[in-house]
Amino acid sequence: MANPVQPVPSLPPARTGSVSEQQAAAKANLLVLIDHARRINSALVKDGTEPMEAPLPLASYATADLPPAADYPGAVAYDTDLDQLVYSDGSSWQPVGTTPAAMTTVVTSYTTGSGTHNVTSGCSFLTVEVWGGGGGSSGSGTGGGAGSNGSASTFSTVSAGGGVGGTRGDVSGVGGAGGAGSGGDVNVTGQLGGGGQNATSQPGGFGGGSPFLGIWTQGATPGAAGVAGVANTGAGAGAAGSGVTTPAGGGGGGGGYSRLTIDAPSSSYSYAVGAGGGGGTAGTSGFAGATGGSGRIIVTEYIE
Repeated sequence: MANPVQPVPSLPPARTGSVSEQQAAAKANLLVLIDHARRINSALVKDGTEPMEAPLPLASYATADLPPAADYPGAVAYDTDLDQLVYSDGSSWQPVGTTPAAMTTVVTSYTTGSGTHNVTSGCSFLTVEVWGGGGGSSGSGTGGGAGSNGSASTFSTVSAGGGVGGTRGDVSGVGGAGGAGSGGDVNVTGQLGGGGQNATSQPGGFGGGSPFLGIWTQGATPGAAGVAGVANTGAGAGAAGSGVTTPAGGGGGGGGYSRLTIDAPSSSYSYAVGAGGGGGTAGTSGFAGATGGSGRIIVTEYIE
C-alpha cells in the first residue's frame, strides 16, 4: 500500500552573516524542499506520462483500504468510495470541506403566569434571560400610600427580583430600590426609582428601568396620578405629581435581570413571570400612584 504522506523535514534555522553564508543557507533550504517534494512524489502512484507541470496525483483508496488515521494525522487522501477528499484528524478519516449542519434556534417568550417550559428535542444548549416586575409608585399628598413591590420572575434556579415600591416619605417622595438578579452567569440590579420633591405643583419621581430593555417611566406631571410601567419591561411606575399639598410621590424601582446558559439541558423547567407592584393610594389633596411593568422571560434554544 502506498504511503499517503511523508513527514515534512525541518528546515535549517535562518542564519545571519556574510552574503556567502546566506547563500549557503538558502541552498540548504532549497535542497530540503526538493528532497521533500521527491519523497512525496515517490509515494504517489503515477503512470509516467504526466508532464512536468502537471499536479501530482493524490493517493487513492477505497474506504476499507485507508491506512490507520492515527498513523497519519493531518494527511489527505482520495476516498474512491465517497468520491471525495478525506483527511486524518488523528483518530479517523473525515470528509474534507463538508459543512456542519446549520444550528437553528427556537425562541420562546413568556409574558405572564407560570408553568413548565418543555425543552425542544435536539437542543444542545439554551440561554434564559429573566426580568423581574417593576415596583409600584407611591401616591402624592399628605398621607399618600406607598407602592407595593414587584414580584420576582424565575426560571428553575434563575431569579430576577422585583423592584421595590416607591414611598411618599415624611418630607419628600422616595424612589424604590431596584430588584436583584441571582443564579445566572450575569446578574444585574434594576435602576433605583426617582424621588419626588417636597413642594407644591411638582412632577412625580420617575420609575426605574430594568437592565438591557432600556425603558424607564416618566413621573406624572404636577397634579396628576402616577404613570404605569410598560408591560413586560420590568420598569417601575412613575409617581404621582404633587398638587396643592406636598410632597410628590416616589417612583418604583426597576426589576432585576439574570441570564444563564445551560449546557445539556434537562427536558423541562418550571417558570414564573413576575407581576408589577401596585400603586399607592392618594393622600389628602394628592393623587394615586401606578402599577409597575410586569416582567418577562426569554428562552433561546440551540438545536443541532
